[in-house]
Amino acid sequence: PPLAFENEGLRRAATSADPSALLAPGWEQVWSNSQNAHYYCHRASRRVTWNRTEAVVGDEQDEDGRALSPGWEVARSKSTDSIYYHHLASGRTTWNSSEARIGYPSYWRHASQTSSFLDLVHGGPAFRQVQMLLSSTFLTIRTRDRKSRLPLALEAVRIWRIENSTVWQKYASHRAGLQEMAREACTSLPGCSPPAKTQELLLCEIKKTMYENVNEIYLF
Repeated sequence: PPLAFENEGLRRAATSADPSALLAPGWEQVWSNSQNAHYYCHRASRRVTWNRTEAVVGDEQDEDGRALSPGWEVARSKSTDSIYYHHLASGRTTWNSSEARIGYPSYWRHASQTSSFLDLVHGGPAFRQVQMLLSSTFLTIRTRDRKSRLPLALEAVRIWRIENSTVWQKYASHRAGLQEMAREACTSLPGCSPPAKTQELLLCEIKKTMYENVNEIYLF
């Protein structure tokens, strides 16, 4: 009997690759009772996909470890044998992986999640930087809301980070568009002057994820 998929996208993704092709190292095939079909799991990166093309061995591997945005699939060009990305609903295709992949920050709690999410996460790698920014910019100036004794300093007690998949997907899509503009112009987009103080205090692990060619900055 034909497979009973919840939508046409799942059916196409599950059957998009040659079933005889070998899985790439680290990938395994898992059976879904609810969808009556196999899906593919990469335990090291915690990636899960219905698209066998992402998991099979090929002459050119898609080494981008970021999860695909909802509605996108990996495909291979018959004319060039190169990997490109296809959006099932709109029919849009692109060679730009940043346009098709979510690329949540690696330090997010939900970085490897492929479904939608909205969460308020306590703490994070920027806590010390927040305190440093408070200490370096605080001024003991009397204002209308300071009727009592002036504080000598401010102390960060607790911080939260909002992890919102929908907002991030919109942001990543717009960033990809700016990257394309910078690529076509063969130059970086203009930066901030003076530079944002938050950038000066960033951890190296966060700094290296920023795209300087589109003037991406981290604010808190």
